[in-house]
Amino acid sequence: MKSMYAVVGQMLISASNYAIFMLLARLLSVSDFIAFSTAVGLNMLAYAIAEGGVSYVAPQELARDNVDTSALAGAFVSIVVTLYVITMIVGFFIWNSFSKDGLNGFWVLAYAIYFIPGLLLPVWITCWSINLFGIITLAVLRLGMVVTLYFYPYANTLIGTGFVFLVFTIVFIMWLNRYTIIISWATKSTLRMAFSYLQKVFLAKTLSYAAYALAPLIIGVVHGNVLASNYVIGERMKSLYTTVFQPVTQTLYLWQVQSTISKLYKRILFFGLNIINIIVCVSLLVAIDMGFLKLLGERFVEVENIDVYALAAFFSVATSLLLYFQVFPLGKYKYFRRATIIQMLTFIVLYIAFAVYPWILPAYVLFIAEVVIFIVICIDLTIDYKKSIV
Repeated sequence: MKSMYAVVGQMLISASNYAIFMLLARLLSVSDFIAFSTAVGLNMLAYAIAEGGVSYVAPQELARDNVDTSALAGAFVSIVVTLYVITMIVGFFIWNSFSKDGLNGFWVLAYAIYFIPGLLLPVWITCWSINLFGIITLAVLRLGMVVTLYFYPYANTLIGTGFVFLVFTIVFIMWLNRYTIIISWATKSTLRMAFSYLQKVFLAKTLSYAAYALAPLIIGVVHGNVLASNYVIGERMKSLYTTVFQPVTQTLYLWQVQSTISKLYKRILFFGLNIINIIVCVSLLVAIDMGFLKLLGERFVEVENIDVYALAAFFSVATSLLLYFQVFPLGKYKYFRRATIIQMLTFIVLYIAFAVYPWILPAYVLFIAEVVIFIVICIDLTIDYKKSIV
């Protein structure tokens, strides 16, 4: 039950992030929204590098009995926050050095302050101690943040709500530690341990996701911030789609780590979720064709080939299901490393083509890259299955 509560808590944070994005898409002026959405684009890159596969490795390592798991949890969080801040700073200067439309520093700072407290409450920490009271408290606060931004849609409001959430997060962590210390200050030994664990997936995950998250920066440099802003809108819709499946996939992954689950039940869940993914994708494509995107705001309607972002989301979820059900629980990290490296190389080739040929749309870059990683993992799992029955 705690695993489910933890995932719901993570969903509340993610859902409120999307709600704020869609809210500000409606309320901000064109110039302010471009400044805000490109700040979100830089945030995508920073989070991609900072997360670095921690969510894949941490649950298993924190389930061990022979280590100081609280200090190890602190080490994982310290690495994530440090890498996030460094990437935001470096990315800001790179973007502004090469782009004809510079980022708005105040909006970048505002979104970073708003976003950082959420990094302190990953699902693989809260799953050990959170309960229904904690979920309700978190939900009330995040709803309050959304409502506040509805009435005061400014960068200053983002900063204010970010500081309020930071204070709440500190108190919340103290509450999580009320019975058992689940997170504490990192030590040199646990930092080294965390880095050694992350080596299993860090390079592949970071390179691949960083290549994915570099898109707003590259688009902004090559074609300007307006197109970069449109890409961020499409990508946010894709991420919203994948977030619908996140609570189930992460809960079941934590369940597999913390307990046992029969192969038959696991197989039924895996195929059931894939069928639901197909149904959701088809429904979304029909909704787009019928013009229901107007409900999200005119800026979503203006994005070219937004149906391609929906298809990219479908393949992203399909890949995620393969990883959480077939790859990570069995420790087959080499399949993930190989697939992400191939995806990264695909991104590089597509980015070069995108810079040379203006007719190539960003949506197709994202779609092709998602299809590639899905196919590579399917091939590896098929080969592995054939070997097992020989």
